[in-house]
Amino acid sequence: MKSSYSIVAVVYNGVPFLEPLLNSLAAQTLPPDELIVVDNLSTDGSRELLPGLLTSLPFPTRLLFENVNRGYCGAANRGLRQAPGEFVLLLNQDTRLDKEFCREALKGFTGTSRVGMVSGRILRFDETTVDSLGQYLSRSLYPKERGYNTPWRSIQEEEREIFSVCGAVAFYRRAMLQEVAFQGEYLDEDFFMFFDDIDLGWRAQRRGWKARYAPEAIAFHSRSGTLSPGRKVGLFFRRPLELRYHLVKNRYLTLLKNASWREVIKALPFLLLRDLPLLFTLLSHPSQGWRLWKERSLFKRALLKRRHHG
Repeated sequence: MKSSYSIVAVVYNGVPFLEPLLNSLAAQTLPPDELIVVDNLSTDGSRELLPGLLTSLPFPTRLLFENVNRGYCGAANRGLRQAPGEFVLLLNQDTRLDKEFCREALKGFTGTSRVGMVSGRILRFDETTVDSLGQYLSRSLYPKERGYNTPWRSIQEEEREIFSVCGAVAFYRRAMLQEVAFQGEYLDEDFFMFFDDIDLGWRAQRRGWKARYAPEAIAFHSRSGTLSPGRKVGLFFRRPLELRYHLVKNRYLTLLKNASWREVIKALPFLLLRDLPLLFTLLSHPSQGWRLWKERSLFKRALLKRRHHG
């Protein structure tokens, strides 16, 4: 399939990952029209290393430097706005791609123009453990990665429809991004980081867009979840407090923007069971409760965005 597509990669203190990622992009059998790398105010030498690495790539590249760290969402939006392709692949720095990834992933968009998102088979760097086969919502309306932490050899699955795509390796149709954007933002910059992928996918579903899983498109992701085998709840408690704040805040921003009251009522027992320990852990730090109160305007803005998206 010959298609116009761009790649956007967001970098923040990513020195160990840069060369493997860029080498995997250079090896693509279907190269992109352009690669845009957005450095989000790195301090580990990434900014100095990137220009030399990009000059060796066999396709056009652009390097954008952020002067303020506006979070993953802000940096990603800057790259997405400038990407020229009909399709855009958004990458985290801690990923690398099989040489056929882009060719195989783009096949997932064929058949109907309403496929707006494609997920490949995303494995860990051990190349055997599943990181994500796309996303779904649990009974508590919490985002889950399909196949998370299971051996790939135990899964036999063909191409199929899914709910959303993991933001680490996310292929989007430009037309979908344009339709679901709010005031020029594709990813919601109030989120800063975390939950932005499921929020985008949920918004797209509400507008009638579809997501597909393409198993022959293989990618690899080094996820911090490897520190907590099998359970993301355990991972939550091991994260720094700043990251836990964004996880809790964005959990409720996502629900306010996307979940119907009927869905919330149906999910309420499961939602409370899952969320009460997380809320207790966060709010046991008084500064975090005060911070949520100070930033309450974010939740009012979420309701405005909900009305915009219908």
